[in-house]
Amino acid sequence: MKIPKLPFSFPQLRERLSETFSFSRREIIITAAVIVSAAVAAVIIIAVVSSAGRGTSGESDETAELYSFEDSAVSGGDLPFLSDFIIYEDKLQESFTGVILSREPVKQWTDEQVEEYWIEPESIAAEHLEQETEKIIRDIFADVP
Repeated sequence: MKIPKLPFSFPQLRERLSETFSFSRREIIITAAVIVSAAVAAVIIIAVVSSAGRGTSGESDETAELYSFEDSAVSGGDLPFLSDFIIYEDKLQESFTGVILSREPVKQWTDEQVEEYWIEPESIAAEHLEQETEKIIRDIFADVP
């Protein structure tokens, strides 16, 4: 097997690179130290931020979950927590106890069933826009004597 000949030698490549990029050893070490320091700082910041929402170490998981729910947007807080959007399987089962279905679930609806309950999205948007516009007009004329 014949090894192809490269159009350059490695000493020539090293010489060309050192002419083009003339960094001293000290500059390379300082740059590497800055990059490593920034990476370590980023990892520390991510660890602190991700552990901040977990509650104190003395609380159980259930207490931490209840605490986060009480301060959530659902109960009137300013910012939503992730627990506002997660419905756990056991809570889902609890919320549907005593539910009696009025019909058997079907995998695919017929055209008649769809037509009975279908609402055109344009009409919903138009109705919402009309209500918002009326509210703005009422607010504008509220201060007019």
